[in-house]
Amino acid sequence: MTSPKLKNLASPAARSIFKALSGKAMFVGGAVRDILSGSFSSKTDIDIATPFPPDEIIKRLEKAGIKAIPTGYKHGTITALINGKPFEITSLRQDIKTDGRRAVVSYGTDYVQDALRRDFTINALYADLKGTVFDPLGTGQKDLSCHRLRFIGDPETRIKEDYLRILRFFRFSTTLGWDSADKAALTAIKPLAPLIRKLSKERIKSEFFKILSAPAPLAALLLMHKTKVLQNIDPSLTNLQRYKKTAAFAKLSGIAVSPVLALFSLSKSADPAVLKKGLVLSNAEYHELCALSSFHKKAFAAIRKRGAKIAAFTYGTPLCLAAFCLGGGAARDFTRSKENTKIIKELQHFTPPSFPLTGDDLLALGIKPNKNMGILLSKLKEKWLISGFSLSKRELLVSLKKTLYPSKKR
Repeated sequence: MTSPKLKNLASPAARSIFKALSGKAMFVGGAVRDILSGSFSSKTDIDIATPFPPDEIIKRLEKAGIKAIPTGYKHGTITALINGKPFEITSLRQDIKTDGRRAVVSYGTDYVQDALRRDFTINALYADLKGTVFDPLGTGQKDLSCHRLRFIGDPETRIKEDYLRILRFFRFSTTLGWDSADKAALTAIKPLAPLIRKLSKERIKSEFFKILSAPAPLAALLLMHKTKVLQNIDPSLTNLQRYKKTAAFAKLSGIAVSPVLALFSLSKSADPAVLKKGLVLSNAEYHELCALSSFHKKAFAAIRKRGAKIAAFTYGTPLCLAAFCLGGGAARDFTRSKENTKIIKELQHFTPPSFPLTGDDLLALGIKPNKNMGILLSKLKEKWLISGFSLSKRELLVSLKKTLYPSKKR
């Protein structure tokens, strides 16, 4: 089969790599899969397979004036960098020994053997510069057209070779937007789910956040819960009902659900310290989680009682949008109301201004830096908020002077 779409992979940069490898190369994996399925994007990695061993790949690339980086030298992967764009070139190989986390490989020249060591049939598709598809196992193209995600050969064997394939199964199913799941795969995954805990936290977090970042991960998350995968990532990730309401409300409101918001809504305990340690969250992710944990109820209450703009000034727009999803998802009659639409628009198009006064302004009036100064600033800020942020610095100071130095009655 030849696909005209695949010719898009044959960029001048790709052609120069194929030329350096004397034409003994083929595109493989994600790029071929995504173009054939219509989900190719600029973020899709372009991988190339070749019968040459790593040292020969480096030698040939450098001879052609192409920068070669030994990113995965031990496993036969060299990155070619052309005009800032990376191309991963991997030697044809087969696994000699696996332990669920890493593999010992040997290099060869057989595309069939190379295909047999891969995870899913749809990832074992190859293509040449002309766009001709090579399906060594004879099942990849059919599974792709049927939206069927299947392990190559026996699912249990594939999983025991690399435990991360459990998470990759759900990641691919949700990023490709496929609702159907292979029964043989799910049957194998459930008893093997505890093996996830043997993986590094970084690898788990990376795959899991890719799932949470997908446009509609609910179907995958439900299956992950059913097969105990979620619980083996973290025992608290069982609040599917709250996540479902939050995601549904966010979709109706046009709000993007960040991985951290998804994580928070999924977790029954939502303890930021525990989740940070278990999933090696970045500082930014941890702070977002802490803010959600501490203030989402207050932020939602502020939206309802004081309006979107004051709430956004007090808690920040991102937290208010997240709190709106969490709180709104629990309100039956709130999801489709005109009030909801108005609040969302206000939050999404409003940039909170800075309060025009500081402590220095009060010091200039002779006010001492004590508790009273803080009280005065709070009262002035409240007056400014009630005005709709309209009072200027001068107007606020005039108001303060009238309070401090009222005119004497005659």
